[in-house]
Amino acid sequence: MERMKKFIHDTASGKRPTLARWMREYVDQHPDYHHDSILSKKVMDDMLMKLFKIECGQEEDATFAKIFPEWEWVNQVPPTCFKKVN
Repeated sequence: MERMKKFIHDTASGKRPTLARWMREYVDQHPDYHHDSILSKKVMDDMLMKLFKIECGQEEDATFAKIFPEWEWVNQVPPTCFKKVN
């Protein structure tokens, strides 16, 4: 219960970025984004692939640290991640 409270507090206070903020920052830092509010297919594909790799455990990002690391069922790799990702 304490971890959930901390997660909610950290998100509400801005200490832990929301997914929306993470996505805005990712796009803003992408080399192919021209800061014109237009998201190219390349930018979108790269962002979605990055999120997919994080979800599958192929990449780590502190923003998406596990809230409940000791819960075994939470840490299981989703079945969709078993396919090879380029």
